[in-house]
Amino acid sequence: MREWIENEFADELPEIEVGDIVHFKVHDGFDYFVKAECIALGDQTLDAEVEAVFDGEGGEPGGQINVSQHRIEELAGETLVMGYEFVHAVYEP
Repeated sequence: MREWIENEFADELPEIEVGDIVHFKVHDGFDYFVKAECIALGDQTLDAEVEAVFDGEGGEPGGQINVSQHRIEELAGETLVMGYEFVHAVYEP
């Protein structure tokens, strides 16, 4: 079962805009990151479409990862509705 991990420094991240790339950290037996594109912003949550899964902060999607192909396929293209406290990184496209 996926457990999304809060970022205790989320309030120090730059302002998020639609089109930005955001990273979320998830624990699902072990920790890994999800890269997603922000597609909508709300007061308490943002919507983001999953683009990739990777295993380390700042890591490059497509490298070695201990996530099953089934889990990667399950996440790919999924739209997440997440609180801002779960964002671990923000990048302009």
